[in-house]
Amino acid sequence: MLSKIQTFLLLGRVSNLPSVWTNVIAAFCLVTVYNFGNWEYKNTIQLLPILLGASLLYMSGCILNDAKDASFDQKHRTDRPIPQGKISVSTTYLLGFLTLLAGFSLLTTICQANFIAVGALCSCLLIYTWLHKFTPFSVLFMGGCRTFLWVVAGSCYQVSVSHITVLPGILLGLYIIGLSLLARNEANKSSLIKNKSLALGLLISPILTVFLYVENWRVNFVSVTLAFVFIFLIWNTSRIRPIEKMIGTLLSLIPFIDAIALSGFYNLYAILLLAFIPVGKYLQRFIPAT
Repeated sequence: MLSKIQTFLLLGRVSNLPSVWTNVIAAFCLVTVYNFGNWEYKNTIQLLPILLGASLLYMSGCILNDAKDASFDQKHRTDRPIPQGKISVSTTYLLGFLTLLAGFSLLTTICQANFIAVGALCSCLLIYTWLHKFTPFSVLFMGGCRTFLWVVAGSCYQVSVSHITVLPGILLGLYIIGLSLLARNEANKSSLIKNKSLALGLLISPILTVFLYVENWRVNFVSVTLAFVFIFLIWNTSRIRPIEKMIGTLLSLIPFIDAIALSGFYNLYAILLLAFIPVGKYLQRFIPAT
């Protein structure tokens, strides 16, 4: 039983879940404070099923990815559960689709998220899974997954979709695209770009959320400070080798992006999100991020 749980955690790449949680917390908190003026205890209770639903969708994408890449992993990723014989391809597909269905159902029923947004998130997830080995343009759908995750979290409990989550979500999507392109470029594989500076530009694009909070030509001090620290971290992380370690570190920095986006409305919660960064790095010691 313990080995089956371990296999499920490996397939679902749960070491990346802290970044999913901060996406959800930031988007839901931002919308709540923006629309209702404050955060109440009931909002914390409402947050829990959203976290679970988002986690299930993320894990389903990772599980289906392993199932789809089984033949590739047999030659190049023998450390993955399927090549090691811990689970069959058919069982992995079944597990992936059941997890996807559970996450979709939870978000659209109990959480009352926007049905179209959840559908778009699931579509990006499935399209990326089936295309990522055939075209470098698949990274656009990977970025779309994170964009729509922000939109979904901000639309829960029948809240209308608005720019307050769409814009930060788009910038987060650009970060994921930049991360993917940088990894492809450094690995000398087919890439949409040959210029590393463009990938780095996409990676730092989330700092533009600072300008969402400009009032009378004044910007939030915490937001600006976080933005400058973020640029410094991205520059240093982009030089980390091997590439797998660089990708893992860039993924673990996603909570920093969420903190920047939230800081304009709720400084305390924004800073608390940074605590998820070491959590993600710690989990990566036991469960690979890629």
